[in-house]
Amino acid sequence: MAKNGIPGYEEALSQERRERNLAYLNLPFEICGIIVRQITPFDYCALVESRSPFVVGGKLTRVKSAHFIFLLSDEFKGKGKEDSIKIILERLCVFSDDKVFSEISDLVEITFRDAGTGQAKSAPVASSAAWLEYRMGGEPWRWDRERTLKTPLRIIYQQIRCDDKVKGEIVKNELSHKAQGDWLKALNEGIQDGSITPEMLAKFQEAQAKRKDA
Repeated sequence: MAKNGIPGYEEALSQERRERNLAYLNLPFEICGIIVRQITPFDYCALVESRSPFVVGGKLTRVKSAHFIFLLSDEFKGKGKEDSIKIILERLCVFSDDKVFSEISDLVEITFRDAGTGQAKSAPVASSAAWLEYRMGGEPWRWDRERTLKTPLRIIYQQIRCDDKVKGEIVKNELSHKAQGDWLKALNEGIQDGSITPEMLAKFQEAQAKRKDA
């Protein structure tokens, strides 16, 4: 049981801290043994333009996976696209579809975990890269265009979240927020079906108060 009484909450916080620290180390990822870099705004634009289903949705295929890796792997810089795709497909053939798709999806999920959901409901007036360039070019960063486009998105999103936090805006952490939400849902269901009694709830609240005083 976590210090605040929510199962899995401390583990989720620890994982979030680890992911954010690793982002700043700018270490590469491995997708089925092939080294790829962290996704930058420039890379994201290329993935969207190529209609990669891993970022725009759609059917996942081996060929689409190879295209994704080709766009993010420095190993194939300066090499022909078609020949590189063939090489990547040969190297992926020893892995199952589930493993290939899962490892790519994990990279995408981690990249955008801190991005926020966005609230624009009208037609977009600019690309996501343009919005990031606009924001990072102003206070407090004053980054130039090239720096913004080549900086991993995981780093940019953390910078924006820090600024939002300083401004007093609510900043949500996906993993720990989900752990808390799942626990609250289970608690409410337990109260409704009678498996959690008022006495049990009172004891829990008493234990919570002692933790805060400790």
